[in-house]
Amino acid sequence: MRVCIIGAGVIGLSTAQSIYQHFHSRISPLTIEVYADVFTPLTTSDGAAGLWQPYLYDKGNVQETKWNKETFDYLQSCLSSPDSVKMGIFLQSGYNLCSETAPVRTL
Repeated sequence: MRVCIIGAGVIGLSTAQSIYQHFHSRISPLTIEVYADVFTPLTTSDGAAGLWQPYLYDKGNVQETKWNKETFDYLQSCLSSPDSVKMGIFLQSGYNLCSETAPVRTL
């Protein structure tokens, strides 16, 4: 199987890695090619920072809640890795400031 990834930023490369991790032992041959106009260190991802936080629990969107949990568990596993510093993953406390009152939800 041939897979084409468009973009060599964090999303493109993490997608390529995820496809490889999930399918390399089951699909042979597996070829993953990454196409982009620029590569590291010239991508936006090289200088950008991102914050991840789970969305409010939504009983109406079970799939999104599942994805949020999978993402959280994956990032937690990376956080406890000795490579977390190289990956740029760390916990950061902070506040969300809103101009409107946030809805209160009960679990």
